[in-house]
Amino acid sequence: MEEIIWRPTNKMIQQSNVWRLMQRHGLSSYEEVIAWSVSDISRFWDAVMHDLSIQWETPYDAVLDSTAGLPWTKWFIGGKTNIVTNCIDRHLSLRGDAPALLWEGEDKWIRSISYRSLSREISRLADALRQEGIEIGDTVGIYMPM
Repeated sequence: MEEIIWRPTNKMIQQSNVWRLMQRHGLSSYEEVIAWSVSDISRFWDAVMHDLSIQWETPYDAVLDSTAGLPWTKWFIGGKTNIVTNCIDRHLSLRGDAPALLWEGEDKWIRSISYRSLSREISRLADALRQEGIEIGDTVGIYMPM
């Protein structure tokens, strides 16, 4: 068994999204959250979407369709959302200069990028893709080393 090198403080735990979800649904332990997520997958993920205030351009009709088997589950049937709207845009006005991403390399080099800077980089990428003729609905793949 690996040594635990870090544990969150009680204050950190009580400021977390998981804690908020637990409080809203009367759960007293992380183990109860896990049990709920396994026993009632659809209700759990619907609650998570509401708890995180995920914005949907088109609301989903059903959380999941697992009729072809769990490994081939289709999620948020009929729904349409935008990852940039939910992860970046909605945070710009309140957290513009706050870190959106923190990265620490094995050599202990740390890099941080703010919501505002990340938004600019996303816009630059979108513009570059448009200039290459990529349009809404096109599939774009990214190949990265391990």
